[in-house]
Amino acid sequence: MTTVFYYDTLKRLPGGDLRIMTKEKNYRKILVNLGKDLVEYGLTCGAGGNISIKRGGSIYIKASGTWFDKAKSRDYLKVPLEGDEGKNGARLKPSCELRMHRACYKVRKDINCVIHSHPVYSIIFANKYRKLKAVTAEFAAILETDIPVIGYIDPGSFELANEVADKILLHNGLILANHGVITVGNSPGEALYRNLLIENESKIILLSDLFSRAKYLNYKIKKKIVDSVYSEYRRRRLKG
Repeated sequence: MTTVFYYDTLKRLPGGDLRIMTKEKNYRKILVNLGKDLVEYGLTCGAGGNISIKRGGSIYIKASGTWFDKAKSRDYLKVPLEGDEGKNGARLKPSCELRMHRACYKVRKDINCVIHSHPVYSIIFANKYRKLKAVTAEFAAILETDIPVIGYIDPGSFELANEVADKILLHNGLILANHGVITVGNSPGEALYRNLLIENESKIILLSDLFSRAKYLNYKIKKKIVDSVYSEYRRRRLKG
Protein backbone atom coordinates (compact mmCIF):
# COMPACT_ATOMS: atom_id res chain seq x y z
CA MET A 1 0.00 0.00 0.00
CA THR A 2 1.34 3.42 -0.95
CA THR A 3 1.97 5.73 1.98
CA VAL A 4 0.10 9.02 1.75
CA PHE A 5 1.64 12.09 3.32
CA TYR A 6 -1.42 14.31 3.48
CA TYR A 7 -0.55 18.00 3.49
CA ASP A 8 -4.19 18.95 4.05
CA THR A 9 -5.11 22.50 2.98
CA LEU A 10 -2.18 24.01 4.84
CA LYS A 11 -0.24 24.78 1.73
CA ARG A 12 0.21 24.91 -1.96
CA LEU A 13 1.34 21.44 -3.00
CA PRO A 14 -0.14 20.61 -6.44
CA GLY A 15 -3.16 18.37 -6.32
CA GLY A 16 -3.76 18.54 -2.57
CA ASP A 17 -2.83 14.96 -1.69
CA LEU A 18 0.77 14.19 -2.46
CA ARG A 19 1.31 10.48 -2.83
CA ILE A 20 4.82 9.33 -2.07
CA MET A 21 6.07 6.91 -4.67
CA THR A 22 9.44 5.20 -4.67
CA LYS A 23 11.34 8.05 -6.29
CA GLU A 24 13.58 9.98 -3.92
CA LYS A 25 12.84 13.28 -5.65
CA ASN A 26 9.27 13.17 -4.29
CA TYR A 27 10.45 12.99 -0.66
CA ARG A 28 12.85 15.83 -1.27
CA LYS A 29 10.19 17.90 -3.03
CA ILE A 30 7.91 17.63 -0.01
CA LEU A 31 10.74 18.72 2.30
CA VAL A 32 11.56 21.71 0.08
CA ASN A 33 7.94 22.90 0.28
CA LEU A 34 7.71 22.12 3.99
CA GLY A 35 10.83 24.18 4.68
CA LYS A 36 9.43 27.15 2.78
CA ASP A 37 6.25 26.87 4.84
CA LEU A 38 8.21 27.07 8.10
CA VAL A 39 9.62 30.42 7.01
CA GLU A 40 6.31 31.71 5.61
CA TYR A 41 4.45 30.83 8.80
CA GLY A 42 7.11 32.54 10.92
CA LEU A 43 8.30 29.36 12.61
CA THR A 44 11.96 29.95 11.77
CA CYS A 45 14.32 32.05 9.68
CA GLY A 46 17.42 31.39 7.62
CA ALA A 47 18.98 28.01 8.37
CA GLY A 48 17.51 27.72 11.88
CA GLY A 49 16.03 24.30 12.62
CA ASN A 50 15.79 21.09 10.63
CA ILE A 51 13.19 18.77 9.15
CA SER A 52 13.13 15.14 8.09
CA ILE A 53 10.99 12.41 6.58
CA LYS A 54 11.46 8.72 7.34
CA ARG A 55 11.04 6.18 4.59
CA GLY A 56 11.86 2.55 5.32
CA GLY A 57 15.34 2.34 6.78
CA SER A 58 16.34 5.84 5.70
CA ILE A 59 15.83 9.47 6.67
CA TYR A 60 15.74 12.44 4.32
CA ILE A 61 17.02 15.42 6.31
CA LYS A 62 18.10 19.01 5.67
CA ALA A 63 21.79 19.61 5.12
CA SER A 64 23.53 21.60 7.84
CA GLY A 65 23.61 25.36 7.21
CA THR A 66 20.99 25.29 4.44
CA TRP A 67 18.50 28.17 4.44
CA PHE A 68 14.95 26.83 4.28
CA ASP A 69 13.66 29.39 1.80
CA LYS A 70 16.61 28.88 -0.55
CA ALA A 71 16.88 25.09 -0.29
CA LYS A 72 16.76 22.86 -3.35
CA SER A 73 16.01 19.14 -3.51
CA ARG A 74 19.74 18.38 -3.43
CA ASP A 75 19.95 20.09 0.00
CA TYR A 76 17.96 17.24 1.60
CA LEU A 77 20.22 14.28 2.18
CA LYS A 78 19.39 10.59 2.45
CA VAL A 79 21.03 8.95 5.47
CA PRO A 80 20.50 5.60 7.20
CA LEU A 81 18.04 5.46 10.08
CA GLU A 82 20.84 3.85 12.08
CA GLY A 83 24.61 3.68 11.67
CA ASP A 84 26.90 6.21 10.00
CA GLU A 85 25.78 9.08 7.80
CA GLY A 86 26.27 7.17 4.59
CA LYS A 87 27.52 8.55 1.29
CA ASN A 88 25.49 11.45 -0.04
CA GLY A 89 27.73 12.11 -3.04
CA ALA A 90 28.40 15.71 -2.03
CA ARG A 91 30.28 17.86 0.41
CA LEU A 92 27.09 18.61 2.32
CA LYS A 93 26.67 17.28 5.85
CA PRO A 94 23.37 16.30 7.50
CA SER A 95 21.99 18.59 10.19
CA CYS A 96 23.82 18.48 13.50
CA GLU A 97 20.50 17.37 15.01
CA LEU A 98 20.50 14.11 13.03
CA ARG A 99 20.82 12.06 16.23
CA MET A 100 17.77 13.84 17.69
CA HIS A 101 15.70 12.95 14.63
CA ARG A 102 16.92 9.37 14.75
CA ALA A 103 16.06 9.18 18.44
CA CYS A 104 12.48 10.31 17.74
CA TYR A 105 11.98 7.71 15.02
CA LYS A 106 13.47 5.01 17.23
CA VAL A 107 10.96 5.50 20.06
CA ARG A 108 7.94 6.46 17.92
CA LYS A 109 7.26 3.84 15.27
CA ASP A 110 4.03 5.67 14.38
CA ILE A 111 5.72 8.79 12.96
CA ASN A 112 7.17 9.59 9.53
CA CYS A 113 8.09 13.25 9.94
CA VAL A 114 10.03 15.34 12.49
CA ILE A 115 10.07 19.15 12.48
CA HIS A 116 12.46 21.22 14.58
CA SER A 117 11.77 24.96 14.36
CA HIS A 118 12.86 28.16 16.10
CA PRO A 119 9.58 30.03 16.74
CA VAL A 120 9.85 33.30 18.67
CA TYR A 121 6.87 33.10 21.03
CA SER A 122 7.53 29.51 22.05
CA ILE A 123 11.11 30.37 22.98
CA ILE A 124 9.91 33.35 25.01
CA PHE A 125 7.28 31.14 26.64
CA ALA A 126 9.97 28.72 27.83
CA ASN A 127 11.68 31.54 29.73
CA LYS A 128 8.70 31.78 32.07
CA TYR A 129 6.83 28.47 32.07
CA ARG A 130 7.73 24.80 32.45
CA LYS A 131 4.73 23.39 30.60
CA LEU A 132 2.43 24.53 27.78
CA LYS A 133 -1.16 23.78 28.75
CA ALA A 134 -4.24 23.91 26.54
CA VAL A 135 -6.20 27.13 26.23
CA THR A 136 -7.90 26.35 22.93
CA ALA A 137 -9.89 23.29 21.86
CA GLU A 138 -7.83 22.89 18.67
CA PHE A 139 -4.59 22.61 20.64
CA ALA A 140 -6.13 19.99 22.94
CA ALA A 141 -7.50 18.01 20.00
CA ILE A 142 -4.36 17.90 17.85
CA LEU A 143 -1.56 17.85 20.45
CA GLU A 144 -3.59 15.62 22.84
CA THR A 145 -1.39 16.36 25.89
CA ASP A 146 0.24 19.30 27.62
CA ILE A 147 3.64 20.09 26.10
CA PRO A 148 6.72 19.89 28.37
CA VAL A 149 9.49 22.45 28.34
CA ILE A 150 12.96 20.89 28.39
CA GLY A 151 15.68 22.94 30.06
CA TYR A 152 18.58 24.08 27.92
CA ILE A 153 20.82 21.30 26.59
CA ASP A 154 23.51 21.87 23.96
CA PRO A 155 22.14 21.52 20.41
CA GLY A 156 23.34 18.45 18.55
CA SER A 157 24.41 16.65 21.72
CA PHE A 158 23.72 13.07 22.73
CA GLU A 159 22.21 14.48 25.94
CA LEU A 160 19.62 16.45 23.98
CA ALA A 161 18.75 13.50 21.76
CA ASN A 162 18.26 11.25 24.79
CA GLU A 163 16.12 13.79 26.64
CA VAL A 164 13.95 14.44 23.59
CA ALA A 165 13.49 10.70 23.01
CA ASP A 166 12.44 10.22 26.62
CA LYS A 167 9.80 12.95 26.44
CA ILE A 168 8.57 12.53 22.85
CA LEU A 169 7.54 8.97 23.69
CA LEU A 170 4.46 10.36 25.47
CA HIS A 171 4.02 13.72 23.72
CA ASN A 172 3.62 14.93 20.14
CA GLY A 173 5.71 18.03 20.68
CA LEU A 174 8.26 19.63 23.00
CA ILE A 175 9.62 23.11 23.67
CA LEU A 176 13.40 23.29 24.05
CA ALA A 177 14.41 26.21 26.30
CA ASN A 178 16.63 28.82 24.61
CA HIS A 179 16.40 26.77 21.45
CA GLY A 180 13.09 25.97 19.76
CA VAL A 181 10.27 23.49 19.22
CA ILE A 182 10.17 19.91 18.00
CA THR A 183 7.03 18.18 16.76
CA VAL A 184 6.39 14.77 15.23
CA GLY A 185 3.68 13.37 13.02
CA ASN A 186 2.58 10.54 10.81
CA SER A 187 2.69 13.05 7.95
CA PRO A 188 4.41 16.40 7.25
CA GLY A 189 1.03 18.13 7.53
CA GLU A 190 0.41 16.70 10.98
CA ALA A 191 3.88 17.61 12.26
CA LEU A 192 3.61 21.13 10.80
CA TYR A 193 0.17 21.77 12.25
CA ARG A 194 1.36 20.69 15.70
CA ASN A 195 4.29 23.09 15.40
CA LEU A 196 1.96 25.93 14.45
CA LEU A 197 -0.40 25.17 17.32
CA ILE A 198 2.41 25.19 19.90
CA GLU A 199 3.56 28.60 18.67
CA ASN A 200 0.00 29.94 18.54
CA GLU A 201 -0.86 28.68 22.03
CA SER A 202 2.36 30.19 23.41
CA LYS A 203 1.44 33.51 21.85
CA ILE A 204 -2.11 33.42 23.26
CA ILE A 205 -0.88 32.69 26.79
CA LEU A 206 1.89 35.31 26.75
CA LEU A 207 -0.47 38.02 25.46
CA SER A 208 -3.25 36.97 27.83
CA ASP A 209 -0.93 37.26 30.81
CA LEU A 210 0.01 40.78 29.75
CA PHE A 211 -3.55 42.00 30.15
CA SER A 212 -5.10 39.61 32.67
CA ARG A 213 -4.46 35.91 33.01
CA ALA A 214 -4.69 32.97 30.65
CA LYS A 215 -7.68 30.67 31.24
CA TYR A 216 -6.71 27.03 30.76
CA LEU A 217 -9.02 24.17 29.88
CA ASN A 218 -9.46 21.78 32.80
CA TYR A 219 -8.73 18.06 32.59
CA LYS A 220 -12.36 17.02 32.09
CA ILE A 221 -12.87 19.39 29.17
CA LYS A 222 -9.55 18.45 27.55
CA LYS A 223 -10.35 14.74 27.75
CA LYS A 224 -13.78 15.33 26.24
CA ILE A 225 -12.19 17.23 23.36
CA VAL A 226 -9.46 14.64 22.74
CA ASP A 227 -11.98 11.76 22.78
CA SER A 228 -14.57 13.46 20.57
CA VAL A 229 -15.52 12.19 17.12
CA TYR A 230 -14.65 15.61 15.69
CA SER A 231 -11.11 15.50 17.07
CA GLU A 232 -10.58 11.96 15.85
CA TYR A 233 -11.69 13.05 12.38
CA ARG A 234 -9.29 16.01 12.40
CA ARG A 235 -6.38 13.84 13.49
CA ARG A 236 -7.22 11.22 10.87
CA ARG A 237 -7.19 13.82 8.11
CA LEU A 238 -3.79 15.09 9.19
CA LYS A 239 -2.37 11.57 9.15
CA GLY A 240 -3.56 11.01 5.60
